[in-house]
Amino acid sequence: MHSLPTSRPHTQITHLPFEVVEAILFCCSPVTVSAFAQTCKAYRRLVYHPEDSHFWRTLFLRQAEFDDPRLSQTDPVNAKVHWDAMLQRWVAASNKLRSASLRVEQDQEFLYAVNEMIAHARPSPSPSSNLQTLQRLFDGNDHMSQFEDDSSTVRNIITSPGQTKIQLAYRLRVYFGYGAAIRVAQERPRARYFVYNLRHYHHRNDYGPFLPDGSGCVNWGHIFMIQLVITMNVMSIASPEQLGLLMNLTSLQPRSPADCGVTDKRDWAGITGKWQVIFCSCDHREVANGSEPDLAIFEDEEFEGVARCLDFNLCVTRVEQCPGKKDRPKIHFVGEVKGISRIAGQVYMSPDNQIRWSFVLEEPAVQIGGVGSACGALGTWTTIFHDVDDPVGPMWLYKHSI
Repeated sequence: MHSLPTSRPHTQITHLPFEVVEAILFCCSPVTVSAFAQTCKAYRRLVYHPEDSHFWRTLFLRQAEFDDPRLSQTDPVNAKVHWDAMLQRWVAASNKLRSASLRVEQDQEFLYAVNEMIAHARPSPSPSSNLQTLQRLFDGNDHMSQFEDDSSTVRNIITSPGQTKIQLAYRLRVYFGYGAAIRVAQERPRARYFVYNLRHYHHRNDYGPFLPDGSGCVNWGHIFMIQLVITMNVMSIASPEQLGLLMNLTSLQPRSPADCGVTDKRDWAGITGKWQVIFCSCDHREVANGSEPDLAIFEDEEFEGVARCLDFNLCVTRVEQCPGKKDRPKIHFVGEVKGISRIAGQVYMSPDNQIRWSFVLEEPAVQIGGVGSACGALGTWTTIFHDVDDPVGPMWLYKHSI
């Protein structure tokens, strides 16, 4: 007969070296790790007060639903990553997205974390885990439908544009193509009222979609209104693929210059190549009378907006170093329209770290998404005179091909 095996004494986890405990925790979810840290002071110190960034960096990189933030083109080269705080924000935001009780617009920390995830998406050609995760979670819970369509939309942009929560919320709406997909008809008149009204353009916002405080920072509420107007106006002339650029989260993914087919090392923004710009306009005689236009004009079913397309080629002429932007110098470019007309402008980083386009003929725009994103840039056009009866309207430019 075989004798029964003798029982072995159980090893308590507290007897394990911290290196072994770490290896076990790296196989767990961040939520489990957080719960484990509450069991005793020693493990809380191990998790939340490590000697270096090794623990949180390794735990972060084990999460398949997130991109390695070092791969993004958002931060300067060799910028320090706060692995613990970033992972905690992203996990908290993902968990909130799984909750049916989330109030999107009321949670500033959530809005910041989601915008941060989008800004730190890895560049193509590999797909971005950040964008795929957010698309899946938002689609599964219909959170974007929480955004209310009421008269406060324009009022908030005009009276409180600098409020962080307002800017984060509108930025998220732009990123998710909200203006193109959900209840657009209700907001369209107010969007027209805002975009086609020259009173909303002045030297303090550089006659474009920027905050009216002279800071040069992007006004995402204004960008959202531009997106609404353009989306509805191009429905009849744009292909489904083109519309998808304004409605698909993956079109925000950054692309390296090489992935954009650019060989000029100066061209960090990937602008060299063939582009298309879509201008939208209306009969400005109805709105440019020197006084505040009546919203009823834009609610009229007979009010018409038109869109026109223009193809052009761009190339870099020179770059100019900017203070604090060593890796992103100002790009000066020129272009041709149908081989005849000549255009010129610059691409550079705004004070709030957004990619800004500026054409010589008063046409400022903002890149939507990462560097070289397929979504392109949204902005406005007007004249160089800025008279009270001058026309103004939205525009969208995106890269056709190399």
